[in-house]
Amino acid sequence: MFLVSLIDNRAREVGFAAMNLRSSDIFLTQFVENSTSYSNTCNMLNVYDPVEIIIPNTLAASKIALTISQTFQNAKTTYVARKLYNETKGDYVNSSL
Repeated sequence: MFLVSLIDNRAREVGFAAMNLRSSDIFLTQFVENSTSYSNTCNMLNVYDPVEIIIPNTLAASKIALTISQTFQNAKTTYVARKLYNETKGDYVNSSL
């Protein structure tokens, strides 16, 4: 059972974090998404089969969010403030959702 968090930027770099909710193991990766269909991201999501996917609310109307919501309908999609992703420190900023 996995929780996945994604972030995407204009250069189509995807940050991907998957946490195993049973063991608390975390897998982190970053890659360039070359496909307009976000096939690499979808493949990663298929591998982890998350129960929840967390995405910054700034991506709510984006192609990646639309693809995820259509392809992974069994996973809960949660949109959070982008400020909760701290790109400088590389860690989660403590804030209320």
